[in-house]
Amino acid sequence: GYKIPDFDKNKEFGTLIDTFNHMSVSLEESFERIYAEEIAVRDANMQALQSQINPHFLNNTLEIINWKARMSGNVGVSKMIESLSVMMEATMNRNNESFISIKEEMKYVDAYLYIIVQRFGSRFQFKKEVDEKLFDINIPRLIVQPLVENMVEHGGDVYGNKIGKLKIYEEDKYLYIVVENNGN
Repeated sequence: GYKIPDFDKNKEFGTLIDTFNHMSVSLEESFERIYAEEIAVRDANMQALQSQINPHFLNNTLEIINWKARMSGNVGVSKMIESLSVMMEATMNRNNESFISIKEEMKYVDAYLYIIVQRFGSRFQFKKEVDEKLFDINIPRLIVQPLVENMVEHGGDVYGNKIGKLKIYEEDKYLYIVVENNGN
């Protein structure tokens, strides 16, 4: 950031001073940019650490609330908390698994569906047709649950009734995951 005052008496010195001043300004801008990037990386690392801590805290808190609900005999609240905990487990992906079994994915779908049934009551109807012989096949994690969620969010008739179906089957050595809804 150091700048030499302009020098008019000699053209070569003037050019040299201009070049030096330009280089000095460029270096100062580069140092400021690198410093800002280092701060951004440090902040991103801090946020990443916090995001690892917060879900564990939230999960533990939910477990405490769940036990209190059970001790009070409130089975409905307990089941909601358990379903929410399963959904959190799915999104936290503690083991960094890219693929999971269909059976495990169906646990996430079932937890999601339990919460949705509580939300919509009799206005929500959902049928699953999943070939249990396929339960051990690995699929990308969280591929089915978002499809079902999309059906809930965007399906339904004008009266708010949401009717859907999930079919997972194998045909001609291909695995099919089909979600249907009554949307318009």
